[in-house]
Amino acid sequence: HDRLMIVNYLLMQERVSEAIQEFSKIKELKEDFGEAQIQYDYLKAYLDFYTCGQTGSLVFKEARQVVATYYDYPVLQ
Repeated sequence: HDRLMIVNYLLMQERVSEAIQEFSKIKELKEDFGEAQIQYDYLKAYLDFYTCGQTGSLVFKEARQVVATYYDYPVLQ
């Protein structure tokens, strides 16, 4: 959970390459994030736009997966 906060902090400072490196360390853990799962998935999709942009790819595989997961997600009002 602390690494998620670090990634978010780095993104707020526009230190995207460092954020991507930190996020890759999180992906290696493959743990259950419980209540922070939405935040993890959001960052995964958000960073996918940067990684695909760096390679010139328009696939956005990670982002599409997250969108499909939360497409019908209920929003409390």
